[in-house]
Amino acid sequence: ILYFSTVSCTDCSEVKSLLKKMTDEQTTKKPLVIHEFNIAEEDNVVLLQKLFSIYGVASDKQQVPIVFFSGGYLSGLKDVTQGLEQKWKDDELTGFNLENILSDDASWKEENKDQASFKTYIGLAAAGFVNGVNPCGASMLLMLLAAIAMSGRSVIKTGCAYLAGKFTAYFAMGMGLYKLFMAIGHDIFLSISNVLTWIFAAVFFILAILYLIDFVNVKRKQYGKIRMQLPTALRKWNHERIEKASKINAKWMIPAAVVLGIVISAGEFFCTGQVYLAAILYMMKMQQKMKLQTNAAFIVYVTAMCIPSFLIVLVIEKTKNVIRMSNKTLEWLPAIKLVTAIVFFMFAMFMLIQ
Repeated sequence: ILYFSTVSCTDCSEVKSLLKKMTDEQTTKKPLVIHEFNIAEEDNVVLLQKLFSIYGVASDKQQVPIVFFSGGYLSGLKDVTQGLEQKWKDDELTGFNLENILSDDASWKEENKDQASFKTYIGLAAAGFVNGVNPCGASMLLMLLAAIAMSGRSVIKTGCAYLAGKFTAYFAMGMGLYKLFMAIGHDIFLSISNVLTWIFAAVFFILAILYLIDFVNVKRKQYGKIRMQLPTALRKWNHERIEKASKINAKWMIPAAVVLGIVISAGEFFCTGQVYLAAILYMMKMQQKMKLQTNAAFIVYVTAMCIPSFLIVLVIEKTKNVIRMSNKTLEWLPAIKLVTAIVFFMFAMFMLIQ
């Protein structure tokens, strides 16, 4: 039989005890060979998905613990504990050909990996783009571009240099957090994944509600009641850095803009990092289902995140009108708050249903 489990599954330990009891009781007449697969390791979840397809497993039965044998499957603690031992005694567990299932598994895995990868990258790009329209980031960029435009320097060059710094900072912060979580926590995260799932889902629901409250306050033009924004002290500090950078010698303007992009992004993370952390947890969840190309995933996310800022740079380069762009950003603020709330609701639901 093939037995699928995972570390965080309490029912799986009871099934494992049953399997141990059965192997202890086996005879030469009825030998029992058990292949156990932890779905959090390697490509085991892909094999499980293939078996779901081969055996026509109903969606409400696609879970662990689950066992497959020659004539069918038993899903869930109740079905396994009540039926498996009897089927063994009735000789219904014979003739399972694992080699045939695994022999053509490579192409099936690749096909499903490609589909999962494409959907994952699309989801990350969408989340990154939404995070990129966050007013925290837009306000800092607009302030820099206003100072650059008034000084007569190139808006497009300075803006792109700033975005290069922003890309570098967010890519580095994301990869650093991801590797930290994986290094100290992949096994830990798996072992307490049920608890963490509920904790993060609750946090994302709370953030969604806070953004909905901000949406209502913005619609009423009560901007002083906005909760989800950079702290006043940090905004002031950023303003001072931007003012100093705008007065720097022209030949150092581009490298200074790159450094400024890195520095501002590090502080901006207090505001934009909420969605980013949710995306990193999403990547960790998907890593259990496929071999996610982490570098590519972060490049997709951060690139999408920089696109709204790049569009702002292009518009200001063409129109030379920063005030108009600022007013437009203020007009879009209710929609931005609402969409961000929806994104957090989606992340919360994803954490609960996966």
